[in-house]
Amino acid sequence: MFLFGDIGTMGAGLLAHGSWGFFPSDDFKILAGINAAWISGSDEGSRNKDRDLAYSTVLIEPVVQVQFFYWKWWGPGYSRRGLVLKEPVLSAYISAGFSPVWFSPSPRRSLEDSFEDNFPHVTVSVPIGIGVRYVMSGNWVLGWNAEVRMPATDYLDGYTSV
Repeated sequence: MFLFGDIGTMGAGLLAHGSWGFFPSDDFKILAGINAAWISGSDEGSRNKDRDLAYSTVLIEPVVQVQFFYWKWWGPGYSRRGLVLKEPVLSAYISAGFSPVWFSPSPRRSLEDSFEDNFPHVTVSVPIGIGVRYVMSGNWVLGWNAEVRMPATDYLDGYTSV
């Protein structure tokens, strides 16, 4: 997971994700899930390296998304009991959704001296993405997706340049 904020060029971190979904039709899937992430970044190596600001933040994001499957391959797919699967074996999709985001930034280095924790720690975000999925069995799916999130705050890293 990456965060493009006010500190440094890009914050990087770890993400854990869990979700559950269902297909109301062959072309759409409704997905509910939760993301937990830890992200950190600093001004080191950026054009603002003289500021010497750094942060780490924890994010918790419950998310609801709709996936639209624009390409599907209905090749032979079987469950572990040998039953024929009723969904495409390989498919590609685009997605959009909505999520509240709870975040808790922690200042480091020079940011500790000027950090003011006077902003809301909850915001909303709109995730938009693209992905592919491969159905391995009736219970297991292997997938890859890339998403962009547009949060309604500038404080995910605990700092704003405005």
